[in-house]
Amino acid sequence: MHFLGVLWRPCLPNWVDLKDLIPLFKKKGITACFLANNSPGKTYHFFSDSMKLEDMDSNEPDVVTRIMEVNKHLSKKNMLGGDMKVPSQRSTLKCPYFPSSCLWPHSIDGNVYIPYSLEQSFSESQKKTIIAALSEFNSLTCIKFKRRKYEYSYIRITAQQGCWAAIGRIGGPQPLSLEIPSCLWQGVIQHELMHSIGFIHEHCRNDRDQYVTHDWQQISSMEFNFEKMDSNNLGMKYDYGSLMHYGRYLFSKNSLPTILPKPNPDTIIGQIYGFSVNDINKIRKLYNCSKCLSSFLKKLPFNNLLTSVELLYYNLAAY
Repeated sequence: MHFLGVLWRPCLPNWVDLKDLIPLFKKKGITACFLANNSPGKTYHFFSDSMKLEDMDSNEPDVVTRIMEVNKHLSKKNMLGGDMKVPSQRSTLKCPYFPSSCLWPHSIDGNVYIPYSLEQSFSESQKKTIIAALSEFNSLTCIKFKRRKYEYSYIRITAQQGCWAAIGRIGGPQPLSLEIPSCLWQGVIQHELMHSIGFIHEHCRNDRDQYVTHDWQQISSMEFNFEKMDSNNLGMKYDYGSLMHYGRYLFSKNSLPTILPKPNPDTIIGQIYGFSVNDINKIRKLYNCSKCLSSFLKKLPFNNLLTSVELLYYNLAAY
């Protein structure tokens, strides 16, 4: 895996279309890159070799909207926020209230090894898509997903109906469902994995009223999915572009926005592709990833950077 680090949009000439850079990345063997735009209302995106060029179409639904469309026929019993499965032995708010109670344990080397298994019903191509999504956690955080051998507690990735996961570690085998083929998108897989390591939806933060307004009149009988939680925000700023953020029109009954950012209602919310930069920072902070990001990147081969494209700027200062 070749990684290009952080590419700041202001470093590029105005005429450069970021979409045009992806073929250059692939030609040079670079399979991962942050494209960061620090303009107000812009999000951060992470691309990998599992992303197709057509996925960059801005008309694509955001990750959570895609998930909720798949899940609309699921039973609401023991389901929080539309895709968080709450075991009968756990209070629905235990993990958000007390995150330490559902974290996966650290190993002696400082990493957090999380065993997983893949159901045989996934094709080889589908397994590769899932593994590619797992690999980005491994490369950018101290979370290290590994194939299960004999461990008692592990994530059992299945192909049940819907896209959903338990919140945090529950002990023993815990299911994470990726319905075939609807849930087999990188952002969807990573969203559910973030639930599995303890994260709730961004718009449910206890400080969300400072950043978004909900139009309750437009929400179609799903008000419970918009309830605030007494969350642990880790001292991190609200992230409109988080992989865990609801889309603007989710659960709307009149095709009008149900969530409006403030003070600027035109701020882009939701995520089409995968992690935002702050998603990664939140994972690293929740799990006390002691190594700085540059130490993770040093493990990756940099000998194939785009040396022939002078407009690219490698920058780790963003972290």
